[in-house]
Amino acid sequence: MRAERLHLTLHFLGDVPDGACNGVRDAGAAVAADRFDLVLDRAGGFARARVAWLGCSHTPAALIDLHAQLGAALRERGFAVESRPFAPHVTVRRDVRRPTADASIEPIDWPVDAFVLIESRKGCGYVEIGRWPLRG
Repeated sequence: MRAERLHLTLHFLGDVPDGACNGVRDAGAAVAADRFDLVLDRAGGFARARVAWLGCSHTPAALIDLHAQLGAALRERGFAVESRPFAPHVTVRRDVRRPTADASIEPIDWPVDAFVLIESRKGCGYVEIGRWPLRG
């Protein structure tokens, strides 16, 4: 994965009609969460999705709060959010043919001071359409 494509998905919304993007922006603006450091110290994979990922053995409380606040703000504006448990991870490789076993890695410290709204456009890649700073 190229560095500009690395991200941690808070909520995947799928296809959002053009007219509904303002509601997503409003949800992002409603969040008041704190900055935090994310320590990526696990590597693994999702066999079904055929991806390899980096994750954390301890999810910071501030990340859990950010995920919850954004989810609530999205639901208040009529967006469906996934009900499965939040599994924070950064996809680092796609089209992995053999499953990647879960293992410890040398920790990578990732300071998080903002969250963004990204649109995935076919043929264009990722396009940032909103950014909100975190407190602290």
